[in-house]
Amino acid sequence: MSEDNSIVSSEQAPIYEESRAPPYVSRPHGSPSDEIENLPVYTERHDPNAPITIQDLNHILKNPQRETSNDVTIWRRYIEGLGGKQTDEDRLFADRCIIRHYFSAIAAGQEEVVSLLIENNLMTVNTRWLGMTPLLMAVFEKNVRAVQQLLELGAEPNEFGNVFSWISFETERWRHVTVRPLDTSSFRTPLQLAASLGHLVLVKLLMEQYHCDDSLIAPDGQIALRLAAENGHREVVDYLPARRGGGFRRWKHKNKTAIRRAKRAAAGIGTFVKFFVWDIEKFLFWSVPKYLVVKPLLKASAWGWKHRREFGPWCAHQLRETPRRFIKFVKWTGTAVRETSKWLWRVIQRIPAAMKDISVWIWKLLVVRLPKAVALLSRWVATGLSSVAKVVWDAILKTVSFLSTIVAAVASFFRSLTLKDVWNGFCDLLRAVFIALPKLIWSWIRSFGDASYRMMKLILGELGEILWYIGYGILWVVTFIPRKLWVMIESLGSVAAKAGYEVRVWFDPKAR
Repeated sequence: MSEDNSIVSSEQAPIYEESRAPPYVSRPHGSPSDEIENLPVYTERHDPNAPITIQDLNHILKNPQRETSNDVTIWRRYIEGLGGKQTDEDRLFADRCIIRHYFSAIAAGQEEVVSLLIENNLMTVNTRWLGMTPLLMAVFEKNVRAVQQLLELGAEPNEFGNVFSWISFETERWRHVTVRPLDTSSFRTPLQLAASLGHLVLVKLLMEQYHCDDSLIAPDGQIALRLAAENGHREVVDYLPARRGGGFRRWKHKNKTAIRRAKRAAAGIGTFVKFFVWDIEKFLFWSVPKYLVVKPLLKASAWGWKHRREFGPWCAHQLRETPRRFIKFVKWTGTAVRETSKWLWRVIQRIPAAMKDISVWIWKLLVVRLPKAVALLSRWVATGLSSVAKVVWDAILKTVSFLSTIVAAVASFFRSLTLKDVWNGFCDLLRAVFIALPKLIWSWIRSFGDASYRMMKLILGELGEILWYIGYGILWVVTFIPRKLWVMIESLGSVAAKAGYEVRVWFDPKAR
């Protein structure tokens, strides 16, 4: 397997690079190939979930013929290079057994175990597990001694690897591993990972002793300085030199979702316009005449021409049948008149009862349903007004706070309060006026849909529900384009805001 930054699932390919792969062996009969096994049991007194110890490893290396557990058998055959014919599943199983112990030893800080594995050519200092390098594991665990050991043994200090920020580091940390789809934000160098974790000792060690390159740019545009700044590690930010780079990549990566939303909104508007401007007209003025008029006429004409010799006898037959059909029509007309008269008489008889029912319904509408509907509408209005009043009052308080911040900063000559504090107060004020208030008003307007539905159902029953859904459909069609335009404006606003942040970072690389 070539050394690249791609994430390789343990279900897809062997863990080792082909040029450095140890001899593969057969998997013991009955062992599953699609799960990571428990940690090996070397003696009865050992915890099966405990990582391998130096005593266990020495015992295996010195006594390769002794049969113990399945995992120890795998290790013995690894060392001897036995096993005969192997399948891909056998290789994957053997890979998992040994590489899991290797990374567990790094995470646990077992330096002797790591050294022994590398010296016996069972592992290399750059062997990857699902894209993660041993050096990244040591940095993630903040183990300075393990980092020094791997670098002294020849680990690549500037190599990108996949950071497993989604692993559950608990007691059974290596038993259940969930791999996410490929995400460029998970590729980091050891220095970038140390900076994002805020470990100043590791950052100094990697920079001063091993001369790691802090100008390397990750696939998502991040550099060590920006990772430390965005995670709030001021000591690391102050230590690292000012660097510019990766701004466009960072902007592009952070705006992937916003750009995708804007594209979907634009595509939705295009589909909507095409449906109402082209598809409906095409259906009414092209498809309907074509399939209901033109094609049936052509087909009828062709059929009539084909059966033209039968037209005369058909006309004679129709003339002979006309008197009988006329008599039948007269009888049907008489029957229809009698039935209609009976139906009208039944309707007239039911008019008094219907008038009574209508009167009762009107009375309930005026006395019971309308008051309830008015109360429901009043509650909706009161809730909305109280919420808006709270947000307006909060905006007023933020305005007063912002003005007092400016006065305090000027009075102290910006000693106790900085320009950043003034800027943060201004941003809070703008957020309250132009974000919180419009969002609240919009949510209040949207809640009217539920209130109106209950009002219509309360007043008119099922008919009210039908009318509400009809009105909702009309409103949805009318507001479709404005809603999509708002999504585009909102997404583009977010993109512009992040662009402004990157411009600020370009002028001040250590901006937080």
